[in-house]
Amino acid sequence: MVGEGRALRGVVVHGEGRGGSLGFPTANLDVSVDRALRGVYAARVRVEPEPAWSDATVSIGDNPTFGDVRADRVECHLHDRTGDLYGRTLDVRLIAYLRAMEAFQHPDDLARQAAHDVAVSRWLLAARSRR
Repeated sequence: MVGEGRALRGVVVHGEGRGGSLGFPTANLDVSVDRALRGVYAARVRVEPEPAWSDATVSIGDNPTFGDVRADRVECHLHDRTGDLYGRTLDVRLIAYLRAMEAFQHPDDLARQAAHDVAVSRWLLAARSRR
C-alpha cells in the first residue's frame, strides 16, 4: 500500500499548535517528503537517542482543513507520550496507510476523525505486535 515500509528522519520543529488544541499534540518534523506519501498512517517512532520505538499516528500533507499551509509536513502524534521534543531527531517508520488527506468543514470534525485514526492505528499496531 502507499508509503508502507518507508522510513523518514527529521528534527522536531514548532508548528501552529493545532494538534494540541484538538487533543492530539504532534511533533512536526523538518523534513521534505514525496507528495505521493500524503495521507495518514499507523507508524512507529523512535526519539533519538532512546532505543525504544513508540506507536504513533502520522499525518503527511498540507493541513487542508485550515488551508494556510503551503508545503507538505510530517506531523507525528506519539501514543501515550507527553513532553517537549523540540530539537530532537525522530526516526519514523510508516507501517500502515489509514486514509487520504481530507479537508473537514470544522475543526471538531477533524478532531473526531483524528480520534478514529488513532484508535485504528492502535489496533493495527497491536495486531502486528501479536504476530
